[in-house]
Amino acid sequence: LRDYARAAATPAEAGWRRAHVAALAALMRRAPAFTVRLIPAAPSFQYTLAEAGGAPPVVTFEGWPSPGTTRSSTDALSGFATSAPPVVAAFAEDLRRCQAATAEGLEGREATLEALDALAGS
Repeated sequence: LRDYARAAATPAEAGWRRAHVAALAALMRRAPAFTVRLIPAAPSFQYTLAEAGGAPPVVTFEGWPSPGTTRSSTDALSGFATSAPPVVAAFAEDLRRCQAATAEGLEGREATLEALDALAGS
């Protein structure tokens, strides 16, 4: 995220990149259940594991090209959503590993918000 916030070719690009980071911090403040983990890695996908109102948990998964590459026009599957228990269990385990890998000093919500605010102002 630090690289994203600071990698800009023009002042205009730097501005909208900082605005993206600021919007993430604003969302965290508006939605207390929304959690961001700053980890020392760049995953090639993102997912949401949603559990609400007694309904079965649902995983929504979206693939992303690795840094420095672009998505191929032949990509047949770029995302899915499922409540299949084996898939939910696999992503729940990945979430536990992600929580354990949270960057040192950024384990808490306030520390994460401070880091986002600092990046948005850089």
